[in-house]
Amino acid sequence: MAQDDELTDERSHQTDVSKPWSAERRPSEVIIEELSSLSGIDPIDLPVLYDYVNPEALDALMLSESTHSDNSIRVTFEYDGYIVSCHNQFGISIEELSDSDG
Repeated sequence: MAQDDELTDERSHQTDVSKPWSAERRPSEVIIEELSSLSGIDPIDLPVLYDYVNPEALDALMLSESTHSDNSIRVTFEYDGYIVSCHNQFGISIEELSDSDG
């Protein structure tokens, strides 16, 4: 059974993590932890996140005081066979691409 803050849909290999970050646990770290969990690959052996998105810019955007207002900000990118969406109000969603997705 899934934890309260994380939902995993086994059919689509999708994970949603609700508001998991803080100043101590940045969005980029959460993304790597979740990708590691989904893929079964140790975080140190995953492809470098910076090859897909600038992690410092992503962290700054999601942790910015201005993003905690009514503004809705979402950053979506492809990462080594996954679609990663990071939303300032709803958290992180990671979905494994199927072979038909391209």
